[in-house]
Amino acid sequence: MQNKKFTELASQAQEKPYPWLFTQQSLSTEEDRYHFLRLICMDDLESSLTLAGEMVKQLSNRLGVPPFDQPMENTLSPSCGIYSRNLCLTRLVKGPICYGESLVQNNEEELLKLSRNDGEIGGVPCPKRVLEVAEAYFEAIIGYLKGRAFLGQSEESSPLPKGKSQFRS
Repeated sequence: MQNKKFTELASQAQEKPYPWLFTQQSLSTEEDRYHFLRLICMDDLESSLTLAGEMVKQLSNRLGVPPFDQPMENTLSPSCGIYSRNLCLTRLVKGPICYGESLVQNNEEELLKLSRNDGEIGGVPCPKRVLEVAEAYFEAIIGYLKGRAFLGQSEESSPLPKGKSQFRS
């Protein structure tokens, strides 16, 4: 199986070396080479991009915050709001992975929302905005799983939760 996104990214590497790429140094051990081959042969990178796309969509739609879309040093941005780097954890996880950095805390409006104790989790006061972010992540994961071929089941037999999520009051 050929990983289309990886092939695109590797061809870009001919023009300029990027820190997110595997380099001779990052392929120095047998374990490093194993993870490199696994990523080429499996669909983990493509699945991670799909998951990241769902995360960006849910966070943007549910929180009303547009995705960050500025160039960042030492990263690759395959699409708006998604940044990719060759990090150890990314290589070691078998399956899709997505790091989330929700809400820019140097945004005054978001900082205020994240500072209020206007919500509650298990009787403990917390910012309602944290609950909204958790809900967006939850819905993104559910949306990603619903799109997976192995869950081609009827709504009744699906193991996914129905109705309101556990995060909503």
